Amino acid sequence: MFGSQYVTYEVKFPKKRRDVAVAIRNECDGHSDGSSTLFVVYKNRKGMVALEAITTGRTKEYINIELVKTDRKGVFIEARISGVFGQEEKYDEGYYTFEDLREYMEEKNEDGGD
Repeated sequence: MFGSQYVTYEVKFPKKRRDVAVAIRNECDGHSDGSSTLFVVYKNRKGMVALEAITTGRTKEYINIELVKTDRKGVFIEARISGVFGQEEKYDEGYYTFEDLREYMEEKNEDGGD
């Protein structure tokens, strides 16, 4: 049988920024529940890190990016979560400061990237 397949798509950057982005990764194994994960991706001269921000688990729900914007201190995301069988749509949002993203990057670098 085939293993799980991962597809990363819908990478969105806020206006006038290339150091931060939001990306979605979907997983599907062809016979059970699929899942969707939204990552906040941050890059600076020390490296790059992807923080898992929203996940649907194995619910056959998928994430669509509605809004990505930044201010001086961080990035705001808004996402729509919808199911494949016409379940009611839900919305989720989050705000991630650049300071928190830098700290997360340092932790990942200390742990060897795991």
